[in-house]
Amino acid sequence: MKISKNISKEIIVSTVKGAAGAVPVVGSFLSSYIELSEKLIVSKRHKEWQNMVEEKLSKIDSDMLEVANNDFFYSCVQTATIGALKAYQNEKCKLFANALYNSYIISNIADEKKTNISFFIRQVQFACS
Repeated sequence: MKISKNISKEIIVSTVKGAAGAVPVVGSFLSSYIELSEKLIVSKRHKEWQNMVEEKLSKIDSDMLEVANNDFFYSCVQTATIGALKAYQNEKCKLFANALYNSYIISNIADEKKTNISFFIRQVQFACS
């Protein structure tokens, strides 16, 4: 059975927390620190990503209902968001935001070109892993 990256990460984080908690005197501090750091970093990255996407999508002249009903764009949002939350470099997040904007702009083109955009987003996401 193959273990996914998410499960592997959870196992590693749990192991580190458990090992830190086992250290006498400072163990509970280390365990709490790891948990708090993880939450703060994710929260900060999420807010930064939200601001980037909001800035890019404000340039779209379409109705939000039309944007929300675009299946291709929704798939790109999911993939780009996962990648952006993994990336700690601001430049990679900008790449995701630009790709997301372009994925909506070109959403009415042929499927093979949509595949190229999807592939690009996944490749940048892979580079962040």
